[in-house]
Amino acid sequence: MIEFTTVLVAPALIFAACAFGSRWWPRTPEEEGLRRLASALGAVGKPKPGRTLTASHEGTPFEFTCHCQREYSSTFVVRVRAPSSGRFTVRKEGTFDRLSKKIGYSRKILTGDPAFDDTFYIEADAPVFAAAVFRAAERRQTVRDLFGLGFTSLWHDGKALRAERSPFNPDRDIDPARVRGAVPHLARLASGLAELPPAAKADTRPTRRVGRWIAFGVPGTLLGVVLVYFLLVSYRLLDDTRYQPLDRAGFFWASLRYIVPLLVAYVGFAAWLVRGRSSSHWEFYGIAFLSLGFLPTGSVLGLLLNAWLDFAPATPHVAAVVDSYEVEGGAYGVRLESWRKPGGVESVRVRYSVYRVATPKRIRMTVVTRPGRFGYEWVVSYEVTPLGGGRPRAAPR
Repeated sequence: MIEFTTVLVAPALIFAACAFGSRWWPRTPEEEGLRRLASALGAVGKPKPGRTLTASHEGTPFEFTCHCQREYSSTFVVRVRAPSSGRFTVRKEGTFDRLSKKIGYSRKILTGDPAFDDTFYIEADAPVFAAAVFRAAERRQTVRDLFGLGFTSLWHDGKALRAERSPFNPDRDIDPARVRGAVPHLARLASGLAELPPAAKADTRPTRRVGRWIAFGVPGTLLGVVLVYFLLVSYRLLDDTRYQPLDRAGFFWASLRYIVPLLVAYVGFAAWLVRGRSSSHWEFYGIAFLSLGFLPTGSVLGLLLNAWLDFAPATPHVAAVVDSYEVEGGAYGVRLESWRKPGGVESVRVRYSVYRVATPKRIRMTVVTRPGRFGYEWVVSYEVTPLGGGRPRAAPR
């Protein structure tokens, strides 16, 4: 009876202690600064990093969120409702923007104000709509005022306008005056957006849409396949010892002779597909990053083709175990007396059940190999046999 009561009561007591103790638990400087900000603004909701709080200033309801982490990765957002038919982003023009504009790769959205256009960069799917928004001098001045308050970007998603400051120091830059100053500016920008006529997007043509899907979809899919492959291997749901070439490093470096030119050709083709937009250069940056998935995917595909297209007869090799080793990441292997290089060793990845019994000078292995379609000998199967004789034990596949 005592044990049953303990099982029921102990978790409840622990939960209650944690719940009440958290009220007196010391707050971090970020949490304390956010609490003071919420109190000064009369916000509704419990202040907590990452949580959206609501408040009102001069009759304008708004929301704000603080993603308080380290200074270089923290973001502070002030948001005001602003329904419209378009989307845009405004930020300070950087070196990458100027370079892309200069070489004619991206197409900058101009407002007719040279000083504004030289300072800020506008991205939008509907350039006509974005240009109409900032054609008015009052809106351009409002953008200058917002950035003058320390905000680093202005976003509109068709539902709300939000001013962001990133990065920022959670201890120093959480200022109620900055938030109160941003709300009227956002409200002025929001007024009249719904009345602007909708403009056709720049990529409404089917060929442009399909081109962007191809540009992002192909490397994204390859990267996803690689991630799934490594997850399956890490959780022992897939045997990565199958089809392994004896010379893993040599096979990988040889495969780069074909993968790298293919990667360069694809990135160039994808760059051509997404050209001519205000955000083309940043889309190209993302595509180039995703396309790095060509490297591991191409290597794995080459490994499979080396085995699947190899129809040569298999050859068994009997060799004594020299030693066993563990690879970082949970893989296992054995070193065997080489049948290709007298006095050398062959490294073969094996399952844990083989690694566990592969005792040097007491165990030998029969390794069956084929020469490989691309000339890289690969392991078909292996089995373990004690040196003193006995029945061979096939390695689990």
